[in-house]
Amino acid sequence: MEDYGTRVLPRLLADVAERFPLVQIEMEIGLTSRLLKKLGLTFDAVIAMHPEGAIEGELICREKGDLGSSGRSGCGGT
Repeated sequence: MEDYGTRVLPRLLADVAERFPLVQIEMEIGLTSRLLKKLGLTFDAVIAMHPEGAIEGELICREKGDLGSSGRSGCGGT
């Protein structure tokens, strides 16, 4: 599985900045458990990876781990 903070989010944030130039986004990368504790207090949203079958949160993407990856993202990337 890839690191969303360094591979997926830069492309996503560039698209958001182009489409919505007045939106301000602050981002923090860290451990899921620590980020979720800040949800609603410091953060309006948390994008986190959970194991299959987790009941917390809303699924926005599902990706299979692949040791022989081509380097392409399975969710929202090329």
